[in-house]
Amino acid sequence: EGRGVWSWTYRFDAASALRDWLAAARNPYSGPEPWGVRREGRGAIWLRGGTLGWTGSGQKMLKIEATLRLGDGGTGGRAGVLLSGIEAWVDQGTLWLAAPDGRAISGRIPIPKAAPDAAFVLELEIVPQQFPQLHARVNGASLHQSTIEGDPRGVTGVFSDGGGTVLCEAVSVRAERDAKLEEQLSGMAAFLAKAEGTAGPAKTLSDGTNLGRFGSRGGWTAAGGILRGKSASNGAGGEAVLTQPSARNARVRFRYAAGSAREFTVDLRGGPSRLPFRLPVDQKGVWREVEMVVAERIATCLVDGVLRIYPLEPAGDSILAGDLSFLAGGGEIAVDDVVIEEYQGLVAGEGPTSPLAPPVPAGPQGPPDGGDGWVELFDGRSTANFQKGGKNVVKGAELVVPQELETEGQWNDAEFEIEFTTDQTAKVSISVRGQNVAKLDLRPGRGTLLVRAAGNAVEVRLNDKPQKVSGGQDNRQGPLRLRVDGGPIRVIRLRQRMAGGPGPGPGPGPGPGPGPGPK
Repeated sequence: EGRGVWSWTYRFDAASALRDWLAAARNPYSGPEPWGVRREGRGAIWLRGGTLGWTGSGQKMLKIEATLRLGDGGTGGRAGVLLSGIEAWVDQGTLWLAAPDGRAISGRIPIPKAAPDAAFVLELEIVPQQFPQLHARVNGASLHQSTIEGDPRGVTGVFSDGGGTVLCEAVSVRAERDAKLEEQLSGMAAFLAKAEGTAGPAKTLSDGTNLGRFGSRGGWTAAGGILRGKSASNGAGGEAVLTQPSARNARVRFRYAAGSAREFTVDLRGGPSRLPFRLPVDQKGVWREVEMVVAERIATCLVDGVLRIYPLEPAGDSILAGDLSFLAGGGEIAVDDVVIEEYQGLVAGEGPTSPLAPPVPAGPQGPPDGGDGWVELFDGRSTANFQKGGKNVVKGAELVVPQELETEGQWNDAEFEIEFTTDQTAKVSISVRGQNVAKLDLRPGRGTLLVRAAGNAVEVRLNDKPQKVSGGQDNRQGPLRLRVDGGPIRVIRLRQRMAGGPGPGPGPGPGPGPGPGPK
């Protein structure tokens, strides 16, 4: 378009159109929910609980325009677009907008009525000027304009959440073309080609007549040439896990078929350098081909030769060999033809990192002033909502707290829900509003803490049982603070919502996602 501005348009009438996109579960840490992104025969992209992000999102994005259609007869679910992490979505005749950190940009914006299952065009545009302007449009009608604060960065793409399905029939993006990003992409491709040149002979890890070198926890069996895993339940400790030692760098190929499982995760480097991928389970009983590559700081995953999947946690500076693991949650998964080729000629630490923005949301989703009002403070990836210092670290989507955890945000009236687990008895002191209110003994195992401060009352519950509290009646502003003795405890989820009275806002969102990966 001149002046270094370029536009790209995708209609998905051929599988090759997906090569510039990367898929991921929309809310990978909110619980085991089936998700999927696939191309339908008529040339549309089908999404359920998934995000399809564009590979060029690292450039200065100016606009996205998508033709969307709600599935399921137009009932349930939300259809949305992202522009540099800014979100716009349509839900039951209403348009919503949110900043990259999850803060609301607007309240409810009614949109012109149409047939529930009719296609509609959803646009977000950033107009560069002294004070950049954000425009939102539905079917060409301008419904919102506001000034953008800061320089938004994040994924650009389309998404579906809320339990329904969405069809994306076409999407166009506009950006100020970035030569540096293109150079980084070329460098990544060159390094992967170099890694491929060092591949050793293919090794079959199991022929399906037995588990071979795999060790298992939960319900994995081998029969009729197929490995089958069936989990006892959802959540930590209930999954069926199949694992064996693997290489630091390798290409792994296998096929899988989703049965009743609600989640299927494959980890290429289980351990300190873990690289887990959440694979789609939307097509029950259909065998799908997978090729996964890990080469130092780069990890890729290709399903059925066309759908690129983003890892839950990208490769970081810790590059160590680990276990190859298959994890089935909430039901049954079948796996077959597991083959590995080790990359034997790469020097530890060499090569680039992936320059691409992750197609996962940075902040909470859903109507900002609707639903049940919960805001996720810990999303399984980032510690941005908590004070720095201490020895807190995220491991395996859990926040390990050996001594103290304090929120960045401060509140008068608020409610907190903390899901945790601990391997030994630990004493935890709880402080809200700048005052100690309870001291509890946490027994080994998994549990839930509820802390509520409203008006002059403070309530603490452990696994839904009321606990003795003292203090906290002074209705002043303060953070949530947990002090741990005899820990650590591992926080699985921590969320907050207002508990009456206006009070201050919830503070910053969970911060940026885990880092870029190929789309």
